[in-house]
Amino acid sequence: MKQNPPKLKQEYVGEYLSKNPYTKSISRRWTEKEIEYLFYLVQNGYNNQQIATALNRTPTSIQIKRKRLISYVIKLYQKLEIKQ
Repeated sequence: MKQNPPKLKQEYVGEYLSKNPYTKSISRRWTEKEIEYLFYLVQNGYNNQQIATALNRTPTSIQIKRKRLISYVIKLYQKLEIKQ
């Protein structure tokens, strides 16, 4: 297993949103830097747990974000394909 990646600098971390009474934790916005770092870590073979540690998020939030980003890219690709 790879050694854990370095944590993202605090200045790139997203702001907290208001606490939802139906969740256990407070949500935080994803910044562009966090998403870029997420892509970098995925491309370099880090797992969700390691990425979560580096981004100070839960492994579940990493899994969900990865899935949503993949869905977004697929939809974008399909739109571009239709236009051609």
